[in-house]
Amino acid sequence: MISDATVAIVAAVVAAIVSLAVWWMTAHRDERLRKRDMFAHAFAAYTSYKEFPYVVRRRRVDQPAEERQRISAELRQIQEKLSFFLAGTRFESSRVGDAYRTLIAEARSVTGAEISRSWGRPGAETDADMLIGDIDLSGLQKGENRYMDAVAERLAWWRI
Repeated sequence: MISDATVAIVAAVVAAIVSLAVWWMTAHRDERLRKRDMFAHAFAAYTSYKEFPYVVRRRRVDQPAEERQRISAELRQIQEKLSFFLAGTRFESSRVGDAYRTLIAEARSVTGAEISRSWGRPGAETDADMLIGDIDLSGLQKGENRYMDAVAERLAWWRI
């Protein structure tokens, strides 16, 4: 016959195991959410940088000096964010960090060339000037996919 003390000990052990399992699952979920947010913010910073050829082309022509200063200041802020996330993604995961580093290098090459080309074009004077169809950022798609795949793998519940 099982004594009351044995039942109490078994119940305490089961309760401890359940508590530890819940604690581990909560900690794992919170860590996963934190990483997901950081990886998403890193991609948002990249996307902001990718928009700068359009920002430059849509600049106001009636205030060229002010627009150069405004755009340069915004671009500086984005570059700072990119540097922050280059380090952050690397610390979180070497695979995600490598994919992000490659994506940013490609963005600086492709987008940087488009930004330079956009400065050589006239700014927006009319509504029609806001429609821009000659900026080509298609070279960034593979890098975006590599980054997203690396993030998805890193955030999977059961990584192999």
